[in-house]
Amino acid sequence: MTDVIFKNTRFDPDLTPFHNLAKQMAKAFGYTADLDFDKNLAQLIRLRVAQYNQCSYCLIVHSKTAREIGIEQAKIDNLASYWESELYSDTEKAALQYLELYKK
Repeated sequence: MTDVIFKNTRFDPDLTPFHNLAKQMAKAFGYTADLDFDKNLAQLIRLRVAQYNQCSYCLIVHSKTAREIGIEQAKIDNLASYWESELYSDTEKAALQYLELYKK
């Protein structure tokens, strides 16, 4: 698979006053943040949120990061139907289910 080149067609983040806040949040909680819980679970959650948001850039970044940190390709590919799969642990399913409650 070749590298995907992303062109942001949604908006220019530098034009929003929230861009600096978003950068601070990404540093604290993003895929490069040093969190106190399982980084694979955190990455699955980030990827699932990207699916909800239908953000191409986020999907590309979080899928790539998931592969780089060692999450199985099958888990990445089947995340949208995690509840029907035996690929995910009970902990992962519980966290993803909890996320479902707040997606609206």
